[in-house]
Amino acid sequence: MVLDISVLKTFQVRIGERALKTVKASRISESSVRYVCGLDVSYSGKVGGVAAAAVFEVGSGKLVDVGLAVGEPAIEYVPGLLAFREAPLLYTAFMKLPEEVRNIVDVVLVDGHGIAHPRYSGIATHIGLALDMPALGVAKRKLYGKIVLEERPCSEFPCVVGWIEDRRNPSLLLGAVLSSGTGSKLYVSPGAYVDLKTAIGLVMRVTSRGHRLPLPIYYADRLSRSVARALDSGTLSIESVADYVQNTIAKQSRLFS
Repeated sequence: MVLDISVLKTFQVRIGERALKTVKASRISESSVRYVCGLDVSYSGKVGGVAAAAVFEVGSGKLVDVGLAVGEPAIEYVPGLLAFREAPLLYTAFMKLPEEVRNIVDVVLVDGHGIAHPRYSGIATHIGLALDMPALGVAKRKLYGKIVLEERPCSEFPCVVGWIEDRRNPSLLLGAVLSSGTGSKLYVSPGAYVDLKTAIGLVMRVTSRGHRLPLPIYYADRLSRSVARALDSGTLSIESVADYVQNTIAKQSRLFS
């Protein structure tokens, strides 16, 4: 099948128009959030993508539950169209969580961008609209927008060191640049149903010194990577992934230390 990029971009324009309306006011407040789900994808040479959904309790730092989805990505990587490659796997991983766990999740953090995207429709936006719940993106590199740096240096970490302005509309802030617990940069942007101020506060709340990524995404990243490596080495089979997930939760202190 020939990939029609123009059709996908047109679809994203419509998604972005809807997303911009949802991020004007937040469905949640930073202080009310108790359970956060981190989403990330790693790749296996044998099975394709391995997506993980890791639900994290903010107050206790406990890993509550995890969901995994394994399969070939829908399309090859195309800059700006990451959602069409990875969002189906991430959505499936989230839906693999028990219903009672899905129902307590307050917000989803996705390794990728939200509205800081050429069509305001990064992967966090796709996920948030598909799940009909607050979602935000946390990326390690800028995709779109103009970076305006803060004049004052950070006094503690994580902290805001800059802002992401829309190149077409400079009055529109698409996201923020944070200096993480390791001093590296994170690019935070609302995906859906959460405003920028709340998104920043949430990321700061779940990012600790010594970890580049917010803990929910860090958990998802570690889990997806460990499963991908085990599948490639032959020490884990597709049939035993479900058991591996349950053992992971039981041994979380060792895996996520």
